[in-house]
Amino acid sequence: MTLAHHYTSVSQHLPLILDSGVLRPSNAGGREGEPALLWFSHNHSWEVTAGKAVMHRGKLKLLSMRQQHDSFGCARFSLPADDIRLMEWREACQHAGIGRDERRVMERSGKKRGGTSSDWLATATPIPLSELTCEIFNGETWEVFTCAN
Repeated sequence: MTLAHHYTSVSQHLPLILDSGVLRPSNAGGREGEPALLWFSHNHSWEVTAGKAVMHRGKLKLLSMRQQHDSFGCARFSLPADDIRLMEWREACQHAGIGRDERRVMERSGKKRGGTSSDWLATATPIPLSELTCEIFNGETWEVFTCAN
């Protein structure tokens, strides 16, 4: 079975997600009034565009997976990639009202970071943790842990 993954940080987001018992769509970083989406990736090792951005020498720097792991930890939530709630990249952009020009800018930006829009999926639906596989990266491999009560 092919999986899609939602990547996040351990120290900053995981406790809040576990407390809520659900992954919720968000429009963080989006335009005001933009519909909230929950992003997933086909990439099975790490989605580079999910990495934290930090200020370094006066410039915004996107952390690599190793840097993210060392500073914040890496966690992921997975579900089957053919889940009917998931929208492919273009459909998700249409849903969010992201026009072609803005979509292409996002695609180029993701490509510069090493990502590819063909990996990106989204849903507008909250997903209970009980429906997901939960894993934490230990520095070498992804380890499954129980995330639903």
